[in-house]
Amino acid sequence: MANAQNTDAIFAELTKKVQREVQINLPRKVGMIAKNQFSYNFHKGGFADSRLEPWRATMRQQLGISKSDANTIIIPLYYHNNTIILPFRMVF
Repeated sequence: MANAQNTDAIFAELTKKVQREVQINLPRKVGMIAKNQFSYNFHKGGFADSRLEPWRATMRQQLGISKSDANTIIIPLYYHNNTIILPFRMVF
C-alpha cells in the first residue's frame, strides 16, 4: 500500500508540473517564438518561413518617391474670388 500512495503522490506532482507548463510557460515560449519570427520577417522584408517571399512593393516604392517626400502633401492649384492660389507643400 505504501508504494501505491507514493505513486499517487508522484503522479499528482507530475500533473501539477504539466499543468503549470501548459498554462504558464508554454504560452510565453510560443509568444516569444512568434515575436522573434515577426521581427526576422520584418528585418528581411518578406515572409521567411521556408524561403524568402518578398513583400509587395508599396505605392511609394513603385513611384520612386523617397521617404522624406512621402511625408509631404501637395495642395493643387485652385481659384478663390478670381485669384489664383499657387500650390505649396506642407511638411509634417
